[in-house]
Amino acid sequence: MFWRVVGYVRVKFDGEAFFAFLNECRKNGAEFKNIKKLGSSYYADIISTSLKSVYKISSQYDIDISIEGRFGLAMKLFIYKNRLGFIISGMIFIILFVLNSLFICEIVITGNNYLTDKQIETVLAESGIYRGRFIPGVEPDIIKEQILTECKHLSWIWIDIKGSCANVDVREKTSVPEFYDSAYSCNIVASRDGVITEAIAETGTLCVKEGDYVKKGDILINGVYDGNEYAPVRFVRAAGTVMAKTRYTITDTYSNSYSLYNISDEKLSSTGVGMGGWSFESNLFLPQNAVLVESVEKRIEIFGKKYLPLAFTNKKYCEIIRTECFSDTAHTKERAVKELTDRLEASIPKGASVEDSVPDICDNGNGTVTATVTFECIENIAEENYIEVTTGS
Repeated sequence: MFWRVVGYVRVKFDGEAFFAFLNECRKNGAEFKNIKKLGSSYYADIISTSLKSVYKISSQYDIDISIEGRFGLAMKLFIYKNRLGFIISGMIFIILFVLNSLFICEIVITGNNYLTDKQIETVLAESGIYRGRFIPGVEPDIIKEQILTECKHLSWIWIDIKGSCANVDVREKTSVPEFYDSAYSCNIVASRDGVITEAIAETGTLCVKEGDYVKKGDILINGVYDGNEYAPVRFVRAAGTVMAKTRYTITDTYSNSYSLYNISDEKLSSTGVGMGGWSFESNLFLPQNAVLVESVEKRIEIFGKKYLPLAFTNKKYCEIIRTECFSDTAHTKERAVKELTDRLEASIPKGASVEDSVPDICDNGNGTVTATVTFECIENIAEENYIEVTTGS
């Protein structure tokens, strides 16, 4: 076994003093095997580590040496040393090909109509199916039950892993229409304070009129019909539209000195490589205030839609630049009104129509101002409030 690892050569010897030469070689530690005589020549196998000393001794005894063959691992590497790069590349490719079958490199999602692939991939990742996941650790049956339990939008899911690709087929739940419950009774109450501008009752008794001021929780349309000697008390599901003028207010304090943040035009590049769940980025010295603005991932595709577990990324970062700014009181007031208006517009309910915007600014005299912005809106404030009906025993 040792000979096959370090390698040996088959040598042909020509010369009259062969045996004297052989004895001298053995005295110097050279190892010979399978010594044979064919015609006037002798043949033997010599371990590669002794070849140099054998050549040196052969010149002293006038022995001609010619190599007939090279054997063993070391000798093969010596023969193919000029092709070593090709061999190493081939070995790396084989290793990567084997690794390709051990990691999930691609996720193919089918059957979704309303949910996006990104949303389903997020659900899968939370349950343990993601690119770079070690396949032997995946238990599809357990993961399917977990996803169906936690995700209310899916009624069925099937996960099939073939090679490095996870095929995911889903069925989405269809929304069930709301059925009218004849036994359900409710009042229509005010969802917030306001002044009534229009009130229409479809069912129930209207309790307000135009111009009335109501508070949150006041009954607008009553779902109870009072009884008399001819008819008992009846409970209905009140319905209707009640439009009212409402108010939304926001207040904050602003200073003449403030910080302005901008993203730099210069982009910092970072090249990375990842395999499985491991990744490495070349640029490890990014500033703390750097933000990712662009990310491109490239994967090595083989055999159609099969991918190697290697992924190369090129990310672009920009630095956030903080600038200290100073303004006069007039400019601070303008900035305060604009920012508060934007914040209030983002917070009012959907469907509320802004009729008027009223700003109120107070100069505090110490380099700050306190601003208040009020929106006067028109919106439907009708809200159902369930009536619990109890029967006496």
